[in-house]
Amino acid sequence: IRSAPRGQQVLYYRASVIPDLTPAMPEPLPTLGKPPELSEIETVAINTLFESVREKSVDTASFAQVWVRRFIEQPLSSEAQILLDSRKTREQQVRFIASALAIRKIPSRVVWGVV
Repeated sequence: IRSAPRGQQVLYYRASVIPDLTPAMPEPLPTLGKPPELSEIETVAINTLFESVREKSVDTASFAQVWVRRFIEQPLSSEAQILLDSRKTREQQVRFIASALAIRKIPSRVVWGVV
């Protein structure tokens, strides 16, 4: 363990930036997936959630954004909780959120990344 001297310090560093010359892979376009199978209570929950999302959106892009936010916000609404309860893993939940948009004929795709 090194101890730093007291007072202000200046740090110098050098970075080498090299362009990536490999061709970029095209991103797949969103597709209209198969709607998920829902129980009766899930159908009521999703329709209620769809209606509240529709009130805050103007087109399919904003609908999808608001839809995803409904599953991220804390605390979750009771409808969102009902829809996620039977999907145990995060991947199952994310795939459900994307596939549920097919009920409204909105194409979607799952994108993984670092936040």
